[in-house]
Amino acid sequence: MKKIHYIIIMLAVAMVTASCHMSNQSVGSLIGAYGGSFVGAGLGAALGGNGASEYIGSTLGSITGEVVGSEIGYNQDKKQYEKQRHANQQQEQCEQQQQTAQGNSQTGNAPVQVIFPSGLLFDNGSTALSESVRTSLSEFADTLRANPSMRIVIYGFSDNSVSESQSQQISYDRAKAVLGFFIGAGIDVNRMRIEGEGSNYPVADNAQEMGRAKNRRVEIFLQNPR
Repeated sequence: MKKIHYIIIMLAVAMVTASCHMSNQSVGSLIGAYGGSFVGAGLGAALGGNGASEYIGSTLGSITGEVVGSEIGYNQDKKQYEKQRHANQQQEQCEQQQQTAQGNSQTGNAPVQVIFPSGLLFDNGSTALSESVRTSLSEFADTLRANPSMRIVIYGFSDNSVSESQSQQISYDRAKAVLGFFIGAGIDVNRMRIEGEGSNYPVADNAQEMGRAKNRRVEIFLQNPR
């Protein structure tokens, strides 16, 4: 038994030295193998009381320990890989955002979409501005008056519940309704332009009512003069 202990200790020392350049799965496999061998040998000696029992117990313990240790090491490797992959994705996103911001600052006239918390949405087939839309536009008009050099582009959209020609007209009339509101709020009409996009460029699935409701909208873009 003492001989087996000595061999296991020597192998463990060699394992620690080699593990500096090994993956967690490989290290776990070695630890499991040697640890299982040690435990197995002890059990064999206790049960059988002879060298053969120790050898059999050591071998079985080594095999079992290697499988368990390898699995533990694999899970550690997987966690480290996922952590590194997430960090790489965040770095790539950060670099892309920086490049986009740099490109916009260089051009100086890249349009910027204005996002309204409640959205500028319309009822099915309607071009009338709801009370919530009027409230959002009224607050935004203050910003437009404070920045008289900004140009405004208003895009109207529709869902696909009507024909293409009807969808085009409805989307244009929705943009026109927002234009009329801004004119009434004192915004110079020469600063503004409207477009009707019909059912093109949906932001949600038109196969469901919830998606169609999101597609019945107006989007506003601001642009610096050239």
